[in-house]
Amino acid sequence: MYLLDTKSVSSSGESLGDSWTTTKGEIEGPPQDPIPTPTPPPPPGVQSYLETLPPPEKTGYSITFPWVYNVSPENGKHPQRIKQYPYKPPNFWTSLLSIMPFYLNYNIARWIAVRTLKDSTSPAYFPDEFMSGASLGLVQVCKALSTPPDREGLEQMFTTRLFERFSAELDILEAEKSAVSIKITKIHDSQIQDVWLTMGPRHAFTRKNGEFDVLHFMTLKIGVRRSSEEGNWNYFRNKLAKSVVEGIGFKVDVAFDVDVIYALKSAKDETLIFDQCRRILVVRFESPYFEPSERILEMRKEDSLVSLGWNWRVGDIDYLLESEDLEKEERENQASVAL
Repeated sequence: MYLLDTKSVSSSGESLGDSWTTTKGEIEGPPQDPIPTPTPPPPPGVQSYLETLPPPEKTGYSITFPWVYNVSPENGKHPQRIKQYPYKPPNFWTSLLSIMPFYLNYNIARWIAVRTLKDSTSPAYFPDEFMSGASLGLVQVCKALSTPPDREGLEQMFTTRLFERFSAELDILEAEKSAVSIKITKIHDSQIQDVWLTMGPRHAFTRKNGEFDVLHFMTLKIGVRRSSEEGNWNYFRNKLAKSVVEGIGFKVDVAFDVDVIYALKSAKDETLIFDQCRRILVVRFESPYFEPSERILEMRKEDSLVSLGWNWRVGDIDYLLESEDLEKEERENQASVAL
């Protein structure tokens, strides 16, 4: 199943994949929060606040289904799992990069990641064809998550980790006979927010690996083999070059400006949550990890510039897993300091 290989159109018949670029074809930065579409009055019997929901013994844990919705419709805002992403500062060439402003470091890393992804796929595919498929993928994901869920489809579209995370939540819904509905009624716009590039052999990034140093630079991560030799710049450059050919993987965060309806009903068909709004919804798409790196080029179909020969998968929605990872990392750091 190819998640990102088909163009999609909006309800007005316009393409959904081109509005995120400038007239020069440059990639825009993260979108600004849109002016919220006025939320219509909820249907009779709909609860407006989380505090007014039926007690836990009646709804079980379904109100914790990991979907971002507005707890208080009157304020017109939705909670953000990550308000400002803590990009990791460079941990190499510190004396040089530390004097550069944040935005310059970020844009350098972004340019490297975007350029590498274009070269690894094709300029004809990324970004235009990718964005068209991403819009279609978002609609497919929301439909598959809704009751009754399409678990087989979700397993194909999601990474293993995200599938297991949502599968556990779907088990809870089914056990208590609750029903969830997620509908994207319109996609106003979509923009590439971040492109994450990882290079080096996959095992270089395991926690207990002592053979590699992991270099961080904003949205870049590189596994470089350790060496006791004192090398000059050419020596370090050669180590980087070796890491580049040993493995490569991409993650692309796409911010969708959408009209979405999220509803949750109990086993007795009581409406527990009803959220109809316009908001920014961020979806992370992940490539397979290619070892060695040249495999990504070998899999491209020779007779097509826009068919990759591999599938993107959804790796996160609204920073669900990312926020949990950051919280876990913070707890571990605090524990190590306490020791």
